[in-house]
Amino acid sequence: RFRFDPADGRWRVRGHDALALPLAEAEFVVVDLETTGGGVAPDGITEIGAVLVVGGRLTETFSTLVNPGRPIPPFVVQLTGITDAMVAHAPRIAEALPRFLAFAGERTLVAHNASFDLGHLNAAQQALVGRPLDLPALCTLRLARRLLPDLRRRSLDSVSTALGIACFDRHRALPDARIAAEILCVFLERAAERNIGRLDELLDFQRSAADGRPFVVHVP
Repeated sequence: RFRFDPADGRWRVRGHDALALPLAEAEFVVVDLETTGGGVAPDGITEIGAVLVVGGRLTETFSTLVNPGRPIPPFVVQLTGITDAMVAHAPRIAEALPRFLAFAGERTLVAHNASFDLGHLNAAQQALVGRPLDLPALCTLRLARRLLPDLRRRSLDSVSTALGIACFDRHRALPDARIAAEILCVFLERAAERNIGRLDELLDFQRSAADGRPFVVHVP
């Protein structure tokens, strides 16, 4: 976790070198999940879709159905179109998650409402190897609160409509990941207009209040 910098004569956190990266050089993996519904669970994922964003452009993609090992509720089938028959021969999460993590590498993960998607991924990783994911994460929903303060609703549909981004094949993992990736590209441009030039600055920006100050909660 640390390395010695002989030029400065001090120890540095290795993670800082990755986060103090110019946004123009940073690579992002925008991910979206479809699930069986309900709360976060290690066996709730039915589909993983992801898009690699490099230099503000969408490049490679990743997509797989996942067999959750339990029936998919009817209302979820109606919403996503993913049926029990479709996932019957799909890989289980123990096989699908390592494949996704190999695709993601050490890149920053991005999701719209990241607490949901990363919550499921963390739960699955915790169940498989005993620890959560150790990757920086951006949330386009949080960024929308800062960059689109006048927008009353900040769902994926609302944000994409406000930015003029087309929505097709909603509620499937890869199409939703593509929409979120397009949103991210716009937000990266708007962040640059605010003189946010590094990845660590953008990570801090998403956690700040409307006046730009970080949220601080004093607990007695």
